[in-house]
Amino acid sequence: MMDSELYNKLVDLYAAGELPSELEDEMKVAAFTNKELSHDMATLRSTVEMMKALPQPAFTEESFQ
Repeated sequence: MMDSELYNKLVDLYAAGELPSELEDEMKVAAFTNKELSHDMATLRSTVEMMKALPQPAFTEESFQ
């Protein structure tokens, strides 16, 4: 098992669903005993999911001028 410092550094990847399933499962297990990690994982994942649900802006060639 990894230390909590490394888990804290991986929260953003967890929130975006970019971790391998084994590592994601390990983080979930660690969150059972670490309230701060559990909170960070839940709130950031929720935030990422809400942002992904927003309409995407339409970029045109004029957007870059």
